[in-house]
Parts: sequence; structure tokens; C-alpha cells
Amino acid sequence: MIIETVLCQRCKKIDAVLCSRKEYFCPVCFEKFVSLKQRKQMMSDNYFQDIFKVIYGDKLRSVEEASTMNRESRVLVPLSFGSSSLLTLDILHGILKEQFTVHRGTVGFTLDAVTCCRYQEMGEVRRRLHKLRDRYSDSGVEIKFHLIDLDKAFETCNDHIRIVLNDSTFSSRYVALERLQKVSMSDVLKECGGKSAQEDLVTAFTDRIVKDFAQRGNYKAILWGHSMTRLADEVISLVVKGRGAQIADTLNTSDFDESFGGEFKPLYPLRDVLLSEVDALCHLKGLAPLLYKYAPNYSLLLVRPSEADKITPKPKYLPKNMTINGLARKYFDDIEDNYSNVISTVVRTGAKLAPPTCEVDNAPNCTLCRSMIYKDAPGWLQSITENLGHPIEDDADFQLYEAWSKSQLGEVHADYIELTGDFQRRGDDALLCYGCITTVLSSSTKSLVWINSDKQDALDDISRYILTDEED
Repeated sequence: MIIETVLCQRCKKIDAVLCSRKEYFCPVCFEKFVSLKQRKQMMSDNYFQDIFKVIYGDKLRSVEEASTMNRESRVLVPLSFGSSSLLTLDILHGILKEQFTVHRGTVGFTLDAVTCCRYQEMGEVRRRLHKLRDRYSDSGVEIKFHLIDLDKAFETCNDHIRIVLNDSTFSSRYVALERLQKVSMSDVLKECGGKSAQEDLVTAFTDRIVKDFAQRGNYKAILWGHSMTRLADEVISLVVKGRGAQIADTLNTSDFDESFGGEFKPLYPLRDVLLSEVDALCHLKGLAPLLYKYAPNYSLLLVRPSEADKITPKPKYLPKNMTINGLARKYFDDIEDNYSNVISTVVRTGAKLAPPTCEVDNAPNCTLCRSMIYKDAPGWLQSITENLGHPIEDDADFQLYEAWSKSQLGEVHADYIELTGDFQRRGDDALLCYGCITTVLSSSTKSLVWINSDKQDALDDISRYILTDEED
């Protein structure tokens, strides 16, 4: 049902279909509004300008050199089939199509998309990838789609390690597992004590896969499809999880990612666009049927789309059942309509932060998430924690202790003491940031199987697929 009829405030010719930031837009003007914000980010410095614009031979370079630059300007879009990554890819495809037409068959960059998902999601994701490929098949420009099975990638890793945390000193050690010992991601997630810890591990492994893929594929940039709302959610979540030191590195698009060879830069093309605006434009461009495991917000539209009634509403979780990221996301979803300035303030403030002063020799990387370690987290935790139990004083205490020792909790603790002693004798030091220490502590055994982050070829057997017309 139409709420109101009003002309677009930009072109003043066509009826508006949505209202955003107190301004009415028609479909054409709103698409220009969002696309220009994305293009502005893509032209934010000379490095990205050389990637995305079409280079011609001039006084500085020959025709052959210009052609090589255009051909080697490869960018990667991690595609999750949420609204933001889908829209990022669609706008990039539109730019390529425009360059192909204007420059008579020449484009300034090559576009690839990579999707990482669990094994049980592969079938549904593959169907959407085929639909997306068919959508762009007659445009004259090619996009390669890569599909990675996270479960298979983790299981076929060349080097698994088990990390054990000492709950008295908060220091960690690890030992390498035998090659024949297969470990699935499901097994790892079962060891975690909460949904937030599980979400952190999946996110850390997905980021590792995407960045490793970008490094091996010689991509110049990774274009993350994070909207302004999603970035604000990430900033708040990092603070709550004790990962605030990572905010500066997460939002830094000026420097190369040194932890992966310093060969590419990250970019957030939609960092000036609200998530509700992304959802609205996805509907207007016909991308909504491709969304997967995501319920869009159509609050900006003046006419409610009929397919909105078919979308499964977001479950109303109790706070205790939500992850930290989910709580932050719910908060920003609730305030986006009336207090969008809060969201932009959070992102702008996060972007102004500088990395903290490093108090650790040689600035090592975390064994689990590979983020830079700036503080001695185990030392700080020891200084604020009392780990020594009260000694047994009488027979009553001894009887209670004996009963606990024979219980399931006591047996688990005895196994843990034996494990830490074994790792102390034959293991190597594992350096963990504060956030990952809390993740490992959530496990009942205070241990976790992971991949060896120090081994560059640990992911050599990663499953990679390029969809082709011949593929079923």
C-alpha cells in the first residue's frame, strides 16, 4: 500500500519510492546516490585509482605497459550473499560494463568473487552462484566465481596444532597433530563454550581463507562488502570482546596487509552507506531473491514489497542466546531509522584510532587469529586474577574434595592437568591475544585444535572451484 506520493527531490520528475536521511528518492536517483558513494571510496587514493580506472599509454608508460596494468589490476569480493556484498559486486559489475562500452572493449580491472561456506550450505549457495552468473552472462564482461568449502579446507589443512591454555599463568603452548589425524571444523566448534566463541572462530578462519586466496591469486585489493552499519557493529563488538586493539588495523585501508605478504589492501566501498539503504537498493535492483540467510530491512521504502511478507522474520532471541556481534547488530538496527548519526560517528571515531603502543618484543601475531599482539595479555591477567585455591583444612574439606575429584568435572580437570603437563614438556609457546585467550578459556578442556598460522603452506590443499558453463 502506498504511504504517500511525492516527487523525487533530486530529479523532481519521477515519483519517489523511498525516503532516506530525510530525502525522497526515485529508483534512478537513489542508485546514483549509493553508487557515487561507492565510487568515491574506490577513488580514495592513488593506489585504488590506478586499480579501477582504465589506463592508457602516455608519456609515463607505453601502450603495452598500460595494457599490463589493466590486466593485472585484479580485485576480489568476498561474497556472503548478504545484501552488502551482493550490492558491492553488482555495482562493480556495472562499472565494468560501463568501461567496456565507453572504452570499446577495454576495462580497468578484473573482478573475482569468492564465497566461503560450510559443507551443509554448499548446495544452496551453488544454486545462487549459478543464478548470479546467469544474471551477468550477457554483459560482455566476465566475473569468475570461486566457491570454498570451509569444512574441507580445515580438514585437509597440512598442519593442525592443539593449543592448550594454562589457567594459572594464562600462557599457551601447542603441539602438532599427526598428519593422519583428521579434524573437522564441527569438532572444533563443539569444543567451544558459547556462540560468540564459535562465531569468532568461523570468522577468523574465513578471513584467513580469503586473505590467503588473495595473496596466492595476486589480487591488488579485497573489497569487503561492509556497510556503515556493519562497520559500526564490528567496532563495538571488538571493544566488548577485548579486541579493541584490532579496530585500527580493521578499518585501515591506507596500508598493505603485512601479515599476508603486503601485496594487497582492504577496501570498504559501502562504508558511507547505511544497511537499510543497501537493503532498499537490493530490492530495487532485483537482487533480493538471491539473498541467503539474511532478512533485509525495507523500512525506507514507501511501498512495502510483496516478497517482504515471504521473508522469514528475524528471530527474537533473548540476550543470553545472542552473540556479541548479534547484540551490537540489533542495537544499530533499532536506532538506524532515527539516529543514523550515531552509526556514522562510531565509524568515523574508529577510523581515527591508531594502533596502540606495542609493549611486546618484535610485535608478534596471534597464533589463532593472526592479529598483531600489542600487550602482554597473560601478564596482565595474572596481575588481576587470584588463581590459588584455599587449602584443605579439615576432614570435611577433604571429603568434599574427594567427591569432586570423582565427579565428571573432577575427571575433566584431572585430564586437563595431565594435558598441560604433557604440553609443558614437549610443546612450543603459542602467543595469543586477549580475545583469543577468552575464546580458548570458553572450552571445557581449555584447549583448541587450529591450523598452524606460522606455516605459510598450511592451506595448500584448500578446496577451490571456478564455476563454468560445463559444470552441473
